[in-house]
Amino acid sequence: GPLHMAVALNRPTIALMGYKDPRRVGPYRRFTELTINAFADPGDSSAVSRDTRPGRMDRIEVSHVLEKLRLWRERYGADARA
Repeated sequence: GPLHMAVALNRPTIALMGYKDPRRVGPYRRFTELTINAFADPGDSSAVSRDTRPGRMDRIEVSHVLEKLRLWRERYGADARA
């Protein structure tokens, strides 16, 4: 809900995804580079999945979020505050 609303309002948002496949549940077409995908395994090129993967959020580290925050500031910082 809130992620889709932010993207619809053109607000770049860092998405933390682990339980569901972000290729299926979004964000779509915009700001996908800001998604932290803990659902997929490294090198995973499988088809989009409807599966759930409990416990995957634990894979997300503070360093992953800080890297996306750095990317957000570089690409959208000034525009996002307007």
